Amino acid sequence: MKNLKTLSPLLFLLLVGAPALAQTSPPAFELGVSSVVDVEFTGSDASSFDLDSARAAVELYGFTLSAEVYDFTWDGAEELGFANGSAEPWGQLKVASLRRTDTRPLGGAWLLTTSLGVGLAFEEEAEDSYFADVLAAVIWNRSEDWSFLFGIGYSWHSKVEVEYEIIPALGFTYRGRAERGFSASLGLPETGVRYRFSGRSAVSLGAGVRTFVGRLADDSAVVAAGYSELIQFDLGLYYELRLGERFELRAGPTYGFEGELKIHDADGVLLGTRDLEPAPGFNVELKLTF
Repeated sequence: MKNLKTLSPLLFLLLVGAPALAQTSPPAFELGVSSVVDVEFTGSDASSFDLDSARAAVELYGFTLSAEVYDFTWDGAEELGFANGSAEPWGQLKVASLRRTDTRPLGGAWLLTTSLGVGLAFEEEAEDSYFADVLAAVIWNRSEDWSFLFGIGYSWHSKVEVEYEIIPALGFTYRGRAERGFSASLGLPETGVRYRFSGRSAVSLGAGVRTFVGRLADDSAVVAAGYSELIQFDLGLYYELRLGERFELRAGPTYGFEGELKIHDADGVLLGTRDLEPAPGFNVELKLTF
């Protein structure tokens, strides 16, 4: 999949860059659920899976502690070569992570923002499932309406080789702090447009990515103690609502327009890649600020 390989350097910053753009936030609790239905494999009409996920996170003093569960429901998995005849190659993959973000003034219109994350993702056993990433960037607030970001990121996994370890970050935001009307971001770490009806409600269209490397169980039918890597780009159309001073809601349909599922052995060596067909989904996020 040539297009996805071209986009793969963007994955790290799409995941970790957005929190780094924010100033120090008040303590908060976040809860999100999403579902993608009938994800088919290119060239295999008989095999597909549904993917439901849930995420809970606590933000406190610049730290974010999060836990996620990805639940796969398979249909016709026996036909997939990597499944080795299993009707359920894997069920749930769990992800736990801790992230520290910080934004400090450099003087004038310049800010320094940093983000460091560590975590693990696994089916049953957590050994050799560790990952880490770091981002450092400067933000230039050229005017009330225009902001620019320049930086660099690095990502690492304990076993699976990271194709692009060092990644540049470039992007700009137009009217990102506007309480009404149109705003937009282009590049990394965020690409999307938003229209605010007021300070409390808005609609937005944005691009995102779902990606993780999960260690499979020691007795996995796919490959013992191997790794499953999912990459899926999507577009989301969201309605955003703020209730009072503490509660925020973001919900809407998504469309996964390109993706890959990769299988690695216990040493992290890539065994195979399967392309994924486009698939619809839905996403809901709730945030409570204390």
